[in-house]
Formats: sequence, structure tokens, C-alpha cells
Amino acid sequence: MKQINGILVRDLRKKMGLTQEAFAEKVNISVRNLFRIETNKVHMDIFQYINMLKILDQPIEDASLLFINSVEYNEYTKFRHFVQHLVNGDNAELEDELRQLKKCKIYEHPYIKQDIATAKIYLHFHTMDSSNVADDYKQLISIMKQTIKNFKEEDVANYIFTSTEINVLDGIVISLSRMGKDDHALELLANVIKNKYMFLRFPIYLNFLFKHAAFLMKQNNLQEALKSYNHIFDNYITDISFTNLWSLLIDISLAQKQMGEPLSTYAPFLKQGYYLMLLYLGEDHDMITYIKNIIKQFHDIDIEQL
Repeated sequence: MKQINGILVRDLRKKMGLTQEAFAEKVNISVRNLFRIETNKVHMDIFQYINMLKILDQPIEDASLLFINSVEYNEYTKFRHFVQHLVNGDNAELEDELRQLKKCKIYEHPYIKQDIATAKIYLHFHTMDSSNVADDYKQLISIMKQTIKNFKEEDVANYIFTSTEINVLDGIVISLSRMGKDDHALELLANVIKNKYMFLRFPIYLNFLFKHAAFLMKQNNLQEALKSYNHIFDNYITDISFTNLWSLLIDISLAQKQMGEPLSTYAPFLKQGYYLMLLYLGEDHDMITYIKNIIKQFHDIDIEQL
């Protein structure tokens, strides 16, 4: 299998401005092993390198160009096409594509198997079929153990997760919710947001913060939910996407309303959130009517009369 020149790893580390100690900690290897990789005493294959780029949230495309004519890259392209078809529900060619993929060396790579297995379960989520949701949860735990042998949910604050493993982790939260085990999901999320490595992967970390606050709201733990939403608002307001921003403002107003705050306190958040959504989606979007009805139901307010 195509090997990576250690100079690429060294250049990546220097480009990120990291010492060997800091870089090794991020990618979950020893400093000694990193030194041996950088000096070509130990070799990495293309898939290990791509996984390193995923952990560091670095673009994979540049690495792919290094191997554009290689067998490995062609196999990786087949894999990406298969996953895309799987996610899109293009079932006609899936079985044949999977048979072809199983003939490739890439199929034996643990992260590839993990990606395929996780994508299949996410497809199941999209069908909204809850009949096998307990099996989904067990499968996701099993999938996680393919790469983290002794994986335990209570230890998630300490792991350094790859992008694939984060997808598995998110799937575990979803499956717990679908099973009605919100306490379990909330405990898991609380540990996830304590993970110092997750914080370094900011957009993903923010996604888990939102999920944590939403579960607190779902459990009617309004004070903690509001504290969580305010934490996001106070610390990450400039980093939040437009979609998440209007959603955050409306959620804050909803929590304040349910806690008995006066209209003068929550109305500004409600109005800002609604009109940002209107600006983003346009007046004719189905979501506008849905949100207006939600506001009417929970706030007993006609938003356009505020």
C-alpha cells in the first residue's frame, strides 16, 4: 500500500504551528512514534494519513491529489461514491458497488468499515422506522469498538475521536433519543462537551452544545437549559451559523417564557430570531408557518403583532 513520506507529516505539524508534543497529543500517538514517522523510521499508509487529517480538521483534497493515479486513491473514490449513494438512498446500484468494494484492499481498513456501517444506520434513522432502534444502538457501540477496543460511554470525555467516530457518537445520541432514553443521552452529551479535544473541533463541539441544551429543554429542566443556551450566546455568538442563530434566539425566548419571565425580557429574542429566520428562508417557506404556530402554541403570541 502507498506509504506517506514523513516530511508531509512534519510539514503539516509546522504549518499548524504545533510542537511535536502538542501534535502527538492531538492525533493520539506518542511523541516518540511521531518522531519516527517524521524521520521515515516508521511509515504511514494513505488511509492513516487521511484519518490524521480528519482528526485535525484539515482538507483531505490536497492529500488525495498526491495519489490521484494510485490504486489506493481509485479505491477510496469508489468508497466515497458508495457512501454517497447509500446516504442518498440510490439503492439500484448499491449491492453491486458493495461487492466491488469488498474486493478492494481499502475495505479491510477499520475506518472504512466503520463509515459504511454507520452510514447504513443513519439511512435507517431517515426512514423513521423505530422498530429496530435498540439494535441500532447496540450496533453503533459495536462499530465504535472496531477502532476504540475498550470503548466506554462514561469515558468519552477522555478520547480523541476521528471524524468517523464522532459520527458514530452522534448516532448513539440519536438512537438513545429514539429509544426514549433521554436521561442516558443527556449524561452522554454532558461527558462529550467536557472533552477538551472536541472543543478543538469547534463546529462539531458547538453541535453537541446545542444538542445538550435541547435535551435539557425536552426534560423541562428550564433553568439548566437557559444557562446552556446563554453560555452559547455569550461565548460563541460570532461563530454561530445563520440557521443556528435564529434557532438559538427562539429557544432562549421559549425557555424564558416557560420560566415565567415577563414579555419585555423574552420578546426581543423572539422577534430577532423570527425575523432572522424570515430573512434567511423567505416568507413562502413552509418552516415560517410551522414556527409561527409553535410560537402561538407556546407563547400565545402572534409574532407579527409584537
